[in-house]
Amino acid sequence: MKKCFAMLLCAIMLCAASLALADGAEITAQGTAEISAEPDMFTITSNVSISEITVARAQESVAAVIASATTKLLELGVREEDIVTQDFSYYPEYDYSGDQPKLTGYRVNHSLRVTCRDLGMLDSVMAVLTDSGMTETWNVGFDISTRGELYRQALALAIGAAKEKAQTMAQAGGLEITGIESIAEHASGDVARYANATEDAVMMKATAGGGIRSGDVTVSASVTVVFDAK
Repeated sequence: MKKCFAMLLCAIMLCAASLALADGAEITAQGTAEISAEPDMFTITSNVSISEITVARAQESVAAVIASATTKLLELGVREEDIVTQDFSYYPEYDYSGDQPKLTGYRVNHSLRVTCRDLGMLDSVMAVLTDSGMTETWNVGFDISTRGELYRQALALAIGAAKEKAQTMAQAGGLEITGIESIAEHASGDVARYANATEDAVMMKATAGGGIRSGDVTVSASVTVVFDAK
C-alpha cells in the first residue's frame, strides 16, 4: 500500500513539473531611461512685504505694488494666466522691548509666481518686479514646454531597457522571451531635474546677464515589466 502511494505521489509531482514547463516561466525586469533637453521657459517667485499701522493700509499698499507689477509684466509680454498668487498672508507685529508686548502694526505679504516662455526675458522680468516694489525674489526655475512629450519618449526607452535586461536573463537561463505579461509604470517617473551651480560647468548655460545659469532639464521614466518565457 505504501509503495503504491509513493508511486502515485511521484506521478503527481512529475505531472505538476510537466504542467509548469508547459506554462513556461516569467521574467521580471525594471527599466529606466532619461532624456535631457535645453529649457525654453522659466518660473520666478517674487514677494512684496509691507508693514502699516492697520491691516487695511498694509493691504492697500501691497495691492498697489501687485497691480503695478502685473501691469508692467503684461506690457512686457507675459501672459495674464502665467501671473498667479503663490501666497498671501498678514500678521500683527509687536514691540517686545518693554515689560509688555506692544502692538505696532500689521505686516502683509503677497507672493506672485510668474511663468515666462522666453528665457531671453528673464532680466526684464526681474527688473520689472524690482522696479514695481517687490521686495524679495527667489525660486528661479527652468523647465521645458515639451516635457510631457519627452516623458513619453523616455517611457518607451525604459520599456526597451527592461526588455534588454530580460533577454539577457532569459539567455543566461536557457529560455526565450515569448511575450509580455504586464507593464507597470512607476508613478514618480515624470520628474524634471535641473542642473545647478554645483554641477559640471560644461553643462551650464548662461541665461541672463545677472549671472543666473541653467542646465539641461532631465526627464526620467521607470517601469517594471513582466515577460513570458519558455
